[in-house]
Amino acid sequence: MRGRLRLVAVAVTLLGLGVMVAAAVRASSYIPFLEPEPPCARSAEGCPADLDAVLRGLWWQIGVGGVLVLVGVVLVAVGLSGRAGKGTRPAQHPVVHAVAAGATSVPPVVVGSYPALLLLFMGGAHGLPALAAGAWLGQAAVLTALDRRLGCADASPRRTAVVGLVVSALGIGATLGVFLLDGAPLGFWALLLMTDGITVALGVLLVRLASDPWPVDPRGRLRRTAAVCAAPAVGLLGVVALVADQDQDPVPPVASRPITAPPSLEPPVPAPAPPSPTAAPEPAPVAADDPCASGDLSFTVTGIDGAMGARATSIVARNVGAVPCWVEGQPVVALVQGGRPLALTVEPGRTPSGDPASVQRVGLAPGGAAYALLTWRSYGGWADQETPQSMTVALTAAALAVPVQVADGSPAPFDIADGGTWAVAPWAPPWN
Repeated sequence: MRGRLRLVAVAVTLLGLGVMVAAAVRASSYIPFLEPEPPCARSAEGCPADLDAVLRGLWWQIGVGGVLVLVGVVLVAVGLSGRAGKGTRPAQHPVVHAVAAGATSVPPVVVGSYPALLLLFMGGAHGLPALAAGAWLGQAAVLTALDRRLGCADASPRRTAVVGLVVSALGIGATLGVFLLDGAPLGFWALLLMTDGITVALGVLLVRLASDPWPVDPRGRLRRTAAVCAAPAVGLLGVVALVADQDQDPVPPVASRPITAPPSLEPPVPAPAPPSPTAAPEPAPVAADDPCASGDLSFTVTGIDGAMGARATSIVARNVGAVPCWVEGQPVVALVQGGRPLALTVEPGRTPSGDPASVQRVGLAPGGAAYALLTWRSYGGWADQETPQSMTVALTAAALAVPVQVADGSPAPFDIADGGTWAVAPWAPPWN
């Protein structure tokens, strides 16, 4: 009967972990891989309704998976025997057991960090609960096996498993606390591993000191009581020191501090200035008396650049007429998908260098071109990248909207959707 219960408990635990991992993988379709999460991945503030509903649903799914994991762990503990063992093997010294537990708990974390990092990068914040649950159970299994070899031989299997789960929870909880502190980035693995190992060692030491047979003489009892109180005190002092260290301002490197030269009797000889590169001459402005009409121009999008979740492209307006004309101001850009314009918020655009773009009148000679920079943040899997898109541009709100030729092979090159935001800059002459 107990064997069947353990099988059911393991199945429920694995099912819960699978549900949490599935939610994290599904969240990855809304978060560009190795790129920053959308602003509303952790909070609904400023989040479009569709994306907010999906992310909230995934958090509920992760919560259900977590409950299944806890139920499975409880069933595992219930299915284990609570009777004391009959072994005659002497237990190792509590300090030896604690040091071995702290050192043994680190390698599984290192080995499992690579697939865990992939899950964390892909699923963002939604991958963190699955990562913590997997690390907790894996480390608890290692601590339980170690306790059976170094702990009391007459300890029941249920007690050994519960001690492993509790101590592992303390280690993973402390590690997550350090991980979430400001100033403890992903690359600070030494601090994370040290936190987990020290917390596990102190937890095992505290359990051994409290549960092992106490000395009969008063002095021995006094020493044991002092040791039991000292173990959590050392851990608390370590946490306080860590938090205090995170709150301190970083010390500037020595190389960044100005070095004052000693006074000299002779004036210093100035070093020769390096030759300045020859700047390309700016194109001369084109004189034009009349504004461009929609029929005088052809509109194209030359290509889309992307890095770290940022997207940018240029709308090119080229004069196909026989006489010069000018354009001025911010064009009216519409993106149509599935037969309807997407509801997008338009923000003021910027120059390619990131400075605020100013409105200017740009003269176009026959064959000349003006550029309007279009930028946005990637919306990942929230955007429909299967339904074909089309773009139109109007010189003003009252002007005729003209189709834009997008030089891209994909049916939906703009990874943006309803409720999204992009920035449209005013017309500008060529930047180079």
